[in-house]
Amino acid sequence: MRDNQEDTQNQPSGKTLGKSAARPVLPDQETIAPGQVQVVVHVVKVLPVLDKSDAGPCGQSPCQAEVLVKKIIGYGMGFTANLAEGQTLTVHFPMTLKASEERPAVTPGQTLDARLSQPAEGGTHFVMRGFTIRP
Repeated sequence: MRDNQEDTQNQPSGKTLGKSAARPVLPDQETIAPGQVQVVVHVVKVLPVLDKSDAGPCGQSPCQAEVLVKKIIGYGMGFTANLAEGQTLTVHFPMTLKASEERPAVTPGQTLDARLSQPAEGGTHFVMRGFTIRP
């Protein structure tokens, strides 16, 4: 009987969960920022549109691509845009699709692991917030 008394004395007061009711261990996963979605997309085509009103990179190189959503991995809080696997989207790349020292060029046929922001209110283009090219 002494063993049972020691067990109850070492437990915190209040209700305790049995082993079967314990929360499962989740794999390490990066939190998705509010208003963003983590997806796998296939680049269908680069849109050759230049923004003539932009003195920055989008006035000199294309910044938009048409992509096909292959897989939705997860949503950040507050993401309200309609999005479905198999859907085609126009995505704006704020720093162009051209290669730089920090990132490779984006070209048709590539598959990307991507973080997208939903379009601004009244907007139609998703915004690329980060990506890696799948091998």
